[in-house]
Amino acid sequence: MRDRIAATSCAGRCARIACPLHPRRRGVAEAGGVPPEGRSGLPGRLPDRLPKLHWTPVAADGTLVDGDLVGGSGGLRVIHTPGHSPGHIVLRHEPSRTLLTGDAVFHRGRLDLGHAALAADPGLRADSLGKLPAGVRGVGLSHGAPLTGAGAETFRRFVESL
Repeated sequence: MRDRIAATSCAGRCARIACPLHPRRRGVAEAGGVPPEGRSGLPGRLPDRLPKLHWTPVAADGTLVDGDLVGGSGGLRVIHTPGHSPGHIVLRHEPSRTLLTGDAVFHRGRLDLGHAALAADPGLRADSLGKLPAGVRGVGLSHGAPLTGAGAETFRRFVESL
């Protein structure tokens, strides 16, 4: 999470790029660190105390909610997928039928949801992913190589198996 919020901070300050966020992510971005309730287990909360995992607070200048089409994005649609964090979103690039999953799914040799202790509410993750559309041709992940072709089909089967 820190890497993406820090990038949002830099984009907003340095490049003057708009930084809209889901309403449930704003508090975390503006706090400059993950609050204790942002992780479901002690193994996830301990590393959050390290200064390296904090960032310059970000004031969002807009809101993204489920179903929104991101202005100026060329067709990115917001899908609210709570679980990893309350305000986690997946972006669907409609023209290319590509998903940008963020931390919803990890691809480190195999697909998985990541450690439950690092998620705010691990019990929500499977239901959230069940909202993802079928017919996806590509999947970009924060952790792991992108999936296309047979990899996109493997992703579909993984989500259906949850």
